[in-house]
Amino acid sequence: MRQYSRLYRFYWYTDVGNFRLIGLDINYSLSPEGVWEHNYDDSFGPPRKNTAKYSLGPVQRAWLNEVIADAARLGKKVLTFSHYALWDIQQPAHDSAQVREIFHAYPGTVLASINGHLHADHFAVLDNIVYWDVNAPFMGGWKASDTFHY
Repeated sequence: MRQYSRLYRFYWYTDVGNFRLIGLDINYSLSPEGVWEHNYDDSFGPPRKNTAKYSLGPVQRAWLNEVIADAARLGKKVLTFSHYALWDIQQPAHDSAQVREIFHAYPGTVLASINGHLHADHFAVLDNIVYWDVNAPFMGGWKASDTFHY
């Protein structure tokens, strides 16, 4: 199984013991011409006329299906990591429902889907998969009261 990685535009997996960790790149959008494009670097988001903003896109979803199927075959448990949520919380990835269909095709394989983006703590268990929106340190607010923000 090949691992994919490109600077700023990447999705990957790695095996650690009985776990498969999968990083997803939810920065694809569909151009008016029907071409899947990677969104602009440096947080500028997708081109204005594009639709299906903040998606994995069909190529990465096919890759994800292959990687999870392989994990299931090997008896590995899967954890996914992404910026946007893959469950129906505020601002999920555009194709999150299609991704969950992939998760459900391999019962008992995907344990959790962990994401950020909302800078808040949200937690749900849907169809025996943990969906966790992780709060992130923001503007130094996580530091002890006797420290100074940079």
